[in-house]
Amino acid sequence: MSRRRYIMLLLGLGMVLLMLVPLLMLPGSISKTTEGKEWSWSPDTVQSEEPRNRSIDVIVSMSEIELAELDQLNDRFQSAHPGAEVRIHNMPREELYDRLKREAALDELPDILLLESEWVQEFAARGYLDPVDDLYSAESLADHPASLLQQVRWNGYLWGVPLHPDPNVIVWSRSLLEDAGAKEAPTDWERLSTLIGATREAAGEGPAPLWLAGASSGEPLMTWLAALHTGSAATARQALTLPDGLWAWLESGVAEGRIELAESDPLALAELLSSGRLLSAVMTWSDYQLVSSRLGAGQLQLSLPEGGLLSPGGRSWVIADRSAEQELAHDWVAAAVSLDAQREALARRTTIPARLSLYAGSASGQERTIPVWLEQALSVPALMPSGPDWYARMAAYESLWQRWQAGELTAAAYREGWEARLPSS
Repeated sequence: MSRRRYIMLLLGLGMVLLMLVPLLMLPGSISKTTEGKEWSWSPDTVQSEEPRNRSIDVIVSMSEIELAELDQLNDRFQSAHPGAEVRIHNMPREELYDRLKREAALDELPDILLLESEWVQEFAARGYLDPVDDLYSAESLADHPASLLQQVRWNGYLWGVPLHPDPNVIVWSRSLLEDAGAKEAPTDWERLSTLIGATREAAGEGPAPLWLAGASSGEPLMTWLAALHTGSAATARQALTLPDGLWAWLESGVAEGRIELAESDPLALAELLSSGRLLSAVMTWSDYQLVSSRLGAGQLQLSLPEGGLLSPGGRSWVIADRSAEQELAHDWVAAAVSLDAQREALARRTTIPARLSLYAGSASGQERTIPVWLEQALSVPALMPSGPDWYARMAAYESLWQRWQAGELTAAAYREGWEARLPSS
């Protein structure tokens, strides 16, 4: 064979190899027709990877209506996340704190918790929570009222995402105000003292109305007294360091049985207000919305705080540090607090959205749902920051009140205990 033919043969073999090697390297198989004349390549069938099964537990304390809405959101989330199972557990609010503290001590917290926002800093400080800074963008951070972020921020990190605020408000009996010749609710204790004298005169020989009613926790009385003494106070200590005259007035009210902090049912409080047997009550904003829709807002009157709110209240979603499915838990919370989810809930619920962009109007954008004064009050830091000791502090105030009512403490001892537990700033 000549040298020239030899080189041409080698070149031909090389070209064939260049064509076959890529085919041999591809996943698949090479076959020829039944006649054995033509070769063809078929790719391997790619088996789609099965989604990994993942599960998380969520614990809440909700009404049946709220729970039904959350179940709908959860169904949509699970449909969008194949292999994910999200189990929601609902329990009574009065049992929630103690149960969660027990489970935290045993390292058995569920993956996601809906906490009272005042509890978030305590659970964060004890190392029970995972930071959620990743769930905020610069835009959404600016869209949250300052007082809400104040509750969930601790040690430079954000540990919760607010679902909604729910501050305590003071509700007055419009009929008693009118009978006493008052055009508006009192804004300080001197005006309140004058108003109470006028209601006594208007009652004549009949029983005088109660001055204040609300739940037995420490917050209602603190809210009421702070509103009567806040003025230009910049801190809770300033707002709740009460003058001697107000203490004397409070002592006389207790002695006469004019202050009852044992009723938490908003409808029962509203009935007392509308019938003229109660001058004022402290309840949450959502409870006020509920009773207003039942009775009509014309029978009740809100007082507008001159200073900031004592606390914005409400609830926040948090994620347990021990969760084995952190990514799924973060995704679920992001869906639960999304702007779309809050917009959908706004038309159906009496709670306040956690996003400022929703305050200007309803879901349809036709009317304002949040009063301007409330938006302004939420947009500045609260008078009393939550702090890791919030629950213990409120429980101590409740205990002090109950002991004073039972005759175990003198008025002077109650005042001393009150002032000793005020925050330092």
